[in-house]
Amino acid sequence: MEPRTAASAAFGLALGYVFVGLALQHGAYILQYGSVFASLRRWLEHTACAPGAARPLRWVCRWGRELVSCQLCSITQLALWFCALPATAFGLALGGSRPFGLAPALAAWGYALLFLGVLFSTAAVGLICWDVARLVGRGSDAAVLYLRARKDAAEVEARGREGAGDPARRARRGPGPRAVDRSWYANSR
Repeated sequence: MEPRTAASAAFGLALGYVFVGLALQHGAYILQYGSVFASLRRWLEHTACAPGAARPLRWVCRWGRELVSCQLCSITQLALWFCALPATAFGLALGGSRPFGLAPALAAWGYALLFLGVLFSTAAVGLICWDVARLVGRGSDAAVLYLRARKDAAEVEARGREGAGDPARRARRGPGPRAVDRSWYANSR
């Protein structure tokens, strides 16, 4: 394989993982907070706590409720059903029961490792996308607050420079801000 082809394949694989991670993140977000699944979440909650329901049903509903409400669990379940199982099935269809002429036991281990590798790597990328989306959301709020504070500080400074030269204006404004001793605050912690 030529280096250029290998680099293109690696770039395509990385880009595919990013797209899959974003899809997993968004799917998990919809499961947890979307109005589409609100009735399912309410039913799971109601049935898991219903005293008249059968014990196995309550257990399954409690498990389902935890699965939907947990960020890690929901992304991993989506990665299992929509990434790991199809990739392993495709690999099995492409390679057969004995890929590269391996013994059946080694082939089974290889497919199990493929399944786990795809499952955990796509789930990890989905979690990274979740965390990046959360940080970007917080960061954009922080950036807006920072820019607003800089604008307010510039306006206060401009007003201060405007009246700094006029002694009559300074007298009307008063002595200005005074230094406050806050050492008591530091010692009270």
